[in-house]
Amino acid sequence: MAEKKNKKVIKTKTKTEKKVKDNLKNKNTLLVILLSIMVILFLAIEIYVVVKKQISMSKKPVFIGEWRPQYKGQIGMPVWRDHLYVIDNNSNIITKYDKMNGTVIDAYPVEKTPKWVVETSTGDTIILLYDSDELLKYTGNKLTGKISIKEVREPVGMVIDSQDNIYLSDNSSLKIYKYDINGEKILEFGGRDKIRRAGRIFIDKNDNIYLIDTMQPYYIKVFTADGKLIRKFELKLKKLSGLEALAITHDGNIYINDVAESKIIVFSPNGKLLGNFDTDIDYKYKIGVPGAFSGGLDNNLYVGSYSLAIFEAIKY
Repeated sequence: MAEKKNKKVIKTKTKTEKKVKDNLKNKNTLLVILLSIMVILFLAIEIYVVVKKQISMSKKPVFIGEWRPQYKGQIGMPVWRDHLYVIDNNSNIITKYDKMNGTVIDAYPVEKTPKWVVETSTGDTIILLYDSDELLKYTGNKLTGKISIKEVREPVGMVIDSQDNIYLSDNSSLKIYKYDINGEKILEFGGRDKIRRAGRIFIDKNDNIYLIDTMQPYYIKVFTADGKLIRKFELKLKKLSGLEALAITHDGNIYINDVAESKIIVFSPNGKLLGNFDTDIDYKYKIGVPGAFSGGLDNNLYVGSYSLAIFEAIKY
């Protein structure tokens, strides 16, 4: 009787052990399946992120059209409102065009080499010259005034905001000077603790001022209209030519012409690399060395190389 009872206990124990082993085996199998699913999901997400990034990095702007400006030498072509200005430093002349079709509106021959140009809300043209302590003001093609900028000893760039205030970057004082349209100084900001070497300046739709700090490592530094430094990021270009220009579009993305690499590079507002583009693979448009570049305030891009190519901003 005791022997039968022992056999029954052993049999029950064996069944229990087998059941435990089967359960453990099932759990291990389930764990392997779950881990496999997690690995597959992880790889799928990784592939999706990589593909999405590649697609984003490969985005191209929409080509609108092109026209061919006339010049002997070109150091810039800023766009203001409906006009594009070609700054010809060989002929000492600035030509004002209709930005979309290239119709000549006015021409401004000047005695010294022109450096930059802006346009007021009333359509007046303000010209910055090399080695001059005055800005020239034109209404139509007639010289109607001069604005003193004696404090700015080494001007590099110039922009104008929505209130017709003029900003000049100065590589001597490492400051940005702000004047009203009558030449009264409103503000000076920046300084050696914020700017190492002053380059050109640009403006966005909110009147924020963007400066290219041209000492390596290069930086983009963004100031409010009141002179507060609100952000900066490293501009990872191999070298600068001095012809680099920014276009800041309505979404805050920043485009720059990389002259050395013959392409246009796109950054997010915080400096994340979004992509770049150059000559279209189907040769719908050609971008050689883009020594002139502008736009942004109208959400279009104007690239000067073989001709002037016009694009819509890229949607990221």
